[in-house]
Amino acid sequence: MRGIPLIVLTFFIYFGIPQAFNIRLDATVAAISTLGLNAAAYIAEIVRGGINAIDKGQSEAAMSLGLPYYKSMQKLFLPQSNSYHGSILYKSICDYFERYFNFIYHWTCRINTNW
Repeated sequence: MRGIPLIVLTFFIYFGIPQAFNIRLDATVAAISTLGLNAAAYIAEIVRGGINAIDKGQSEAAMSLGLPYYKSMQKLFLPQSNSYHGSILYKSICDYFERYFNFIYHWTCRINTNW
């Protein structure tokens, strides 16, 4: 998802999905879903990097205590990874809102004027 250019993903969602599933898709819905998918891919990478930054000894300690995987993620890894990726995630979300609202505005104006 991250390597796909945004315009290609937008065209795929706006033109490809309605043709494949025989539905009608509004330009605004296509733009918002495109930007949501793109932002989710980048945010997932930021969170993954924060989790990978935690020392391996932490996971070994959780396994030796007998914690299940979901409990060790919930109680151990995610709170610690917030210190690694918290500020980066906040800046990225603000960046996405700034860029994507501009993109949605221009995309819907262009579609609605039938260029």
